[in-house]
Amino acid sequence: MHNREKGDKAENIAQQRLVDQWWTIVQRNWTMRWGEIDIIATTGEYIVCVEVKLVVVVDDIMAYITDKKLGHLKRAFTTYLHKHPSDLQPRIDVIFVKDDKVWESYENVTGN
Repeated sequence: MHNREKGDKAENIAQQRLVDQWWTIVQRNWTMRWGEIDIIATTGEYIVCVEVKLVVVVDDIMAYITDKKLGHLKRAFTTYLHKHPSDLQPRIDVIFVKDDKVWESYENVTGN
């Protein structure tokens, strides 16, 4: 299986978890010239940029989300919200998928 296929499978697993928790999926794989948001969803009072990471090695899962990656996510999400305004509070979450299931998830990883 190629990396893109593995990534798609991980995103499908993460999306199903969100749907099972009554989230509304707004968009998948929203792209721009310099970045992509895996999943954009709403839950309660939040519009959420969800980054999905496929975990292979579990020594330090936060190493999968670098400051540079968070910067790109913030910039992409800000651009998305500029093009698609929302009254909901923005938030960036990360879902880690390992062995075909959601392994860990973190809300509001940027602390905003």
